[in-house]
Amino acid sequence: MKAGNWRSTKVNSVFNVFLDANNKAVVTLPRALNTILAGVYLNTCSSNGARYGWPLAVRNGWYSFSSGGPGYVPDARYGWQAGLIPEEGWFNTFADWTTPKKLRLKFAATEANGLIFNLRGISGGQPIYTGAGANTIQGENLTTVGATTLTTVNDFDEPPYEVAKPVTYGRVSMYTWDGVTETLVAIYDPSETVPQWRRYRVPGCTNWTEADPGQFLTVCKRASVPIFNDNDEVIPPNIGAYRFGLEALTKEDAQDFARAEMMWQKAFDLLTNEVQDDTGSGSEGSVQVDDTFQMFAVGGLT
Repeated sequence: MKAGNWRSTKVNSVFNVFLDANNKAVVTLPRALNTILAGVYLNTCSSNGARYGWPLAVRNGWYSFSSGGPGYVPDARYGWQAGLIPEEGWFNTFADWTTPKKLRLKFAATEANGLIFNLRGISGGQPIYTGAGANTIQGENLTTVGATTLTTVNDFDEPPYEVAKPVTYGRVSMYTWDGVTETLVAIYDPSETVPQWRRYRVPGCTNWTEADPGQFLTVCKRASVPIFNDNDEVIPPNIGAYRFGLEALTKEDAQDFARAEMMWQKAFDLLTNEVQDDTGSGSEGSVQVDDTFQMFAVGGLT
């Protein structure tokens, strides 16, 4: 999955914009997606009149050198504020909160009794510990006992810094609960056990509202996800490449690294040929360079 953009390793996805703990607009990728390769406005969330279908550049660390944040060129013609900037770290919710709230789990399928969900977070500015004496644990455990909904005893000041869940039959949704209102903040796949998601900041979304948060249509690179069930997707779907990959692993176990490298290369060649068959070899290998690193401000250059 990481070696190249093979067939079926890219997918279109639509993201709603949410606010993080600093009240900044962000989009968060689920486990099945690794990175955002490109994006466009599907529904604008900007007050500057950005147009639908306007291409969004995926930025990197070079664009965050200004003390006030991303160092965009203030030129409305280029819409530098409309980029997508990868955030540091990993996240386990797609929406944040800053007012202490309880967490509530709901299940899409009837689950077995005795499944333990461990939620670790901060309450009242201190890490949550539950139990007593030798039975003290970090975080709070929620255990299924024939219930379709589980709610924490503790209030969480912010999203948990770690969520550990067992393999379940169906998806598990996490909500915040303030005693009156439930707000959906995360959805976990059945085989997802330690959620760790990537997040992108969207500085151009300056007119965010709960009723109209704005949306982005993106092209994303799929992430490598372990297979648990017989009907799980196998990506990329190239049996020949897997055959050579298994041969390569066998050679590595036998310390025959030269032949292992040959087997890996044969696998990659099959995947590359398959991509070229889909798109045409002439469309492969193009490189786009964004040359506005504000170098005009260095050494008096104009």
